[in-house]
Amino acid sequence: MKSTPISQSRQAASSFDLVTLAEQISHHLNVPRSFIQTAQEFPKKVDAALAMLTSVVDVTDLLAKTAAIEQYAHRVKVDTETGNCITYGRLRIEAKLGELMPAQTAKESGARGGRGHPKKGSRGGKAPFCEETRTTYRKVKASEGKLDDYHKAAVSGPEPAEMSTAGFIRFVQAEKRAAKEADLEDVSAKKAKAVKGVYDVLVIDPPWPMQKIERDCRPNQVAMDYPTMTEEELAGLKIPAAKDAHVWLWTTHRFLPMALRLLEAWKLKYVCTFVWYKPGGFQPIGLPQYNCEFALYARRGTPQFLDTKGLPLCFRAGRGKHSEKPEEFYDTIRRVTGGRRLDMFSRRSISGFDAWGDEA
Repeated sequence: MKSTPISQSRQAASSFDLVTLAEQISHHLNVPRSFIQTAQEFPKKVDAALAMLTSVVDVTDLLAKTAAIEQYAHRVKVDTETGNCITYGRLRIEAKLGELMPAQTAKESGARGGRGHPKKGSRGGKAPFCEETRTTYRKVKASEGKLDDYHKAAVSGPEPAEMSTAGFIRFVQAEKRAAKEADLEDVSAKKAKAVKGVYDVLVIDPPWPMQKIERDCRPNQVAMDYPTMTEEELAGLKIPAAKDAHVWLWTTHRFLPMALRLLEAWKLKYVCTFVWYKPGGFQPIGLPQYNCEFALYARRGTPQFLDTKGLPLCFRAGRGKHSEKPEEFYDTIRRVTGGRRLDMFSRRSISGFDAWGDEA
């Protein structure tokens, strides 16, 4: 009887005795020598099998067998380097699944159980994975060329580090951040942006069209200590943002609607709002206490943060002089961004920022 392509691929998937090994491992009290040898040869054997597999179902079956081998390796506590050989092979299998799996359709998603998992017994030739898992496999596939670098990095330290899917994704993200930071901090790139007069990071604290309340003689009001600008004047400003730029626009409750309109006028995409929680604040009669200010975060293009750890939207900091923004805010911006930075309408000189304003 002539073998079909599918039966041939299944034979290839089990050609390196994964099934036999998975069935036998429960009978071993110690790590068999054959297992160590198989583990060390695992990546090459996986590549040979994957070269003949074209079905999502068959590759999924191979992944399940590999997971059994990996679990056994953990249970018997093989050395990290040997375990990494198996994990490396599993990552190659996940990359193959990422290549074969299309994005989940809305119709398919609706037919699945809770949290995107397939309904029991509904295989239908499709891989039994939720969309989150599919997305992970597609990420592994997109960065498959970095697998060797990740493997070398894991074993190059004083003590080998244990490899994992999440660890690989973090490794790739860290490399991308490092490359982006190097690009932003490149001297020639900064000089080119300086000639064009553009910045990668902008903090804008406009002189809103408001009056200053004299507390000793309330409700009398007097002009601000610095020139203010109308909405039309602010909207007409040319914002010197690079093609990929982070922008923070400071505003108060009163001018929040105007601030959103200005972002639209400047052709910036609003993303989220940072909130400065202050100790105490002005409380109008019959209204809550205004003890916070907002920094609307917007973008031009697709800028990347260098780090998002310890980057909450809400932060607490003490007050400074009138309209002066806290140093804690600038510390955060310096940590999570790179490149040329500008503080527009500066109230003071800020380290790491060029200044633009009458008071700087």
